[in-house]
Amino acid sequence: MCIRDRSTWGIFFAVDTNDDGRISQREFLNSNLFDALMHVDREEDINKVRNYFSYEHFYVLYCKFWELDTDHDFLISKDDFSRYAGYTLSKKVLDRIFSQAPRKFRSKVEGKMSYEDFVWYLLCEEDKMTNRAIDYWFRVLDLDENGIVTGFELEYFYEEQKQRLEYLNHESVLYEDVLCQMSDIFKPEKEIMFRVEHFRRQRTLAPIFFNIFTNLNKFVAYEQRDPFMLKNEATEFPDYSDWDKFAQNEYSRLAMEEENPDNQFELE
Repeated sequence: MCIRDRSTWGIFFAVDTNDDGRISQREFLNSNLFDALMHVDREEDINKVRNYFSYEHFYVLYCKFWELDTDHDFLISKDDFSRYAGYTLSKKVLDRIFSQAPRKFRSKVEGKMSYEDFVWYLLCEEDKMTNRAIDYWFRVLDLDENGIVTGFELEYFYEEQKQRLEYLNHESVLYEDVLCQMSDIFKPEKEIMFRVEHFRRQRTLAPIFFNIFTNLNKFVAYEQRDPFMLKNEATEFPDYSDWDKFAQNEYSRLAMEEENPDNQFELE
């Protein structure tokens, strides 16, 4: 696998809105791909081009996959995948992803996720503000695939989150309180009936909603957030997406581990 593959998948992830393996003229003109290509042509340092072509982004994606692919056959099983970010995803979410509810795998081996599938997942996981990611996580939660996420579906996912919090001796939040807060934020027209457009209208808040029901580490981080640190981060990197920030932090961590292999355990 090479940076060319990552760049190609990244372009199709962002530009191919129908996910049909084609980019129409309209999709191309409505995207930032032309500007990114011009930027690459002018820029000597490829890492200054964050859209699609960054070596640092490729390196982070490849290393994240390599960490999970223990037998290095470029396929990962559900058990492999469950270890991502310290088992942060719930078993119910893992089941949904490997049932291919949010997106059909491109892997040719049944029950296995390919590198391309993982790249798609990670881009959705680490930046939940994009239309692509919002659609992905909405489909994870939409159990009956009717375009509506109801309170019953959300309770199904939150039940496991609550159990995991209690197991780790974290104070859990009542489901009713979480649901009330999310309804106040996204204001569904019908009570506790969320549609994908609610999250697209409030895309900066969409990650909060999806993390609460799917990602334990990010749910805990939200509950323990430091508003001053978040404000400083937004000021320091005003034009960085959530993916850009994640990739930058992970690349720095990986570079430190490579420079100090004897201290890898301590760094982790």
